[in-house]
Amino acid sequence: NRIQFDIEVHLESLGGYKELGAVHYRGDYDLTRHGQGSTKDLSVTTKDGHRVLPHVLELTFGVDRNLWALADAHLLHDGDRSVWKLPPYLAPVAVGVFPLLRKEHTAYARALTAELARDGISVEFDDAGTIGKRYARMDEAGTPYCVTIDGGTVALDGPEQATVTVRLRDTKAQERVARNG
Repeated sequence: NRIQFDIEVHLESLGGYKELGAVHYRGDYDLTRHGQGSTKDLSVTTKDGHRVLPHVLELTFGVDRNLWALADAHLLHDGDRSVWKLPPYLAPVAVGVFPLLRKEHTAYARALTAELARDGISVEFDDAGTIGKRYARMDEAGTPYCVTIDGGTVALDGPEQATVTVRLRDTKAQERVARNG
């Protein structure tokens, strides 16, 4: 190789630098060897009539390595919390929907999950374990928004009527918002 270099990234999860791709300028070596082995003339004629043997520039980039690097770069450990901080448009699940406790919360949460899915939003319903464990699962999965259905959501009157709690993955901030706003 006349010129060669690797493109590397430091991947914490794999313990150091790993190759994402490589560039090798091979000159005319490969085609010279192939021509000798096959006894074929592999040269080409240029516009001005000269015969030349093309040079080879070999580029290699693995999709899996680049996706792993993307995942690794966005996986953060914050104390005992692991968070996959993908940009929202790359998150595999955009919204997690959780009923807080009672049966009416579950029915409402399932209906909201179905509505979001019909609107083309990737959504996951989760009613297993404590609310904290549900948030933790969604944080690890990269879900940027979680919606909690509670007593205020299903209330027939009062200041929290028809509202949900939206939690932001990156800041853990929670805000009460109107169900349709």
